[in-house]
Amino acid sequence: MPNPYRGEIPPDPAASHPRGAAQLRAHWRRLSRLAFDEALRRDPTLTERYDERSLRVLYRDYEPHFEQLARALASGSDEHLRRYGEWLVPVLRRRRMPTADLLTFLGAMVPAARAVLTPAAAEAAAAILERWAARHRRNVKIAGDRKRNPVLAFFWKGVGILD
Repeated sequence: MPNPYRGEIPPDPAASHPRGAAQLRAHWRRLSRLAFDEALRRDPTLTERYDERSLRVLYRDYEPHFEQLARALASGSDEHLRRYGEWLVPVLRRRRMPTADLLTFLGAMVPAARAVLTPAAAEAAAAILERWAARHRRNVKIAGDRKRNPVLAFFWKGVGILD
C-alpha cells in the first residue's frame, strides 16, 4: 500500500474510468448472475465438485470481486486487486478450492463486464482481469492446489499403515 509519508502517492480513485466503475457497482447483481452462469458453462464439472452450499458461496463471492474490479477500473491501478488477491489466497485454501477454479470464475467476469461497460472501459477491465489472473496463476505451484499422488502420499505418511 502506498505510504504518503514516504512520498508514495496513492492511486487517484477517479483517474481512469469512474463511469465504468459506477456501472459495475450499479449492476453487480446482474453481472454476478451472468458471470456465474458463464463459469458453469465453461466448466460443467463445477456442479459435480461443489455442493449447492459451496456454489452459493462462490456466487456470493462475485460481489467483492466486482467491487475490487470497479476500484481498479476507476483508479487505473492494480493496487486494490493485488491486496485483495493476497487476502483471497488463504481463504480459498481453507475452502479447498484450487486456483484453476478461481481462474475460471475470474475469466467469466470479462464477458459479464462487457454487458454494461463502454468498449474502452471493457478493454481496460479485460486487461485488469488478465493481470489479476496472471498473478493467481503463480499460486498453482503452492502446495495443496493440485490433487496428491496417492502412491507418494502412501509412502510419505510412513508407509500408510493405519491411515
